[in-house]
Amino acid sequence: MNQSQIEKFGKELNKLIASHHCLYQLPCMAEFAEELISKALSSASIPNEWHPTRSHAISTDIVGENGTTFSVKSGAFSKKKGELVISGSRLGKHGNLTDMVNAVLATSADYYICLARDKQDWEPYPLENEGKIYFLFVFPKSALDYRAGPWVKVVGRSGTSFTYEMEGAGIKASIRPSMSHQLWTSVNISRTGEPLQVTIK
Repeated sequence: MNQSQIEKFGKELNKLIASHHCLYQLPCMAEFAEELISKALSSASIPNEWHPTRSHAISTDIVGENGTTFSVKSGAFSKKKGELVISGSRLGKHGNLTDMVNAVLATSADYYICLARDKQDWEPYPLENEGKIYFLFVFPKSALDYRAGPWVKVVGRSGTSFTYEMEGAGIKASIRPSMSHQLWTSVNISRTGEPLQVTIK
């Protein structure tokens, strides 16, 4: 996706999210966000397929022409830090750390589309007549380099719990056994590019 396509996509998505908030005060998330993103991509002349099956396919939520895959995330964005935080798959079935990291790399979508929110904009939730602010990120999988630094085992204060953590230039990731080995990623906008702000008035 080039910048012109992303900007057109953002404008189309803004219209659809505005329609969402004509009905709902709660933010647009999960399958609702997936469907609206699929429709906005189509309106921006990016043909794609999305099916309302709630399949939870690993890393792939939308498939574009020529097999291009998109992973849709909600995410939390800190304007102050310039940092996006997203959660990923639960990786416990892969056994050891090397297999878990390899599984993430092997199943990564071609592009990530994140409709993120800054916590300070939504706590407390905006009233019906107040603006709702989202930050739209669109970036290639190369922005999430899970080999940007060494993975290390970090033991908690109790001595019984631990996490696997990695830190590289503009990216930090952790795999948390206490959360079914779920992957969490914090990535700086120096890697993803500046998000488009989507404001619903």
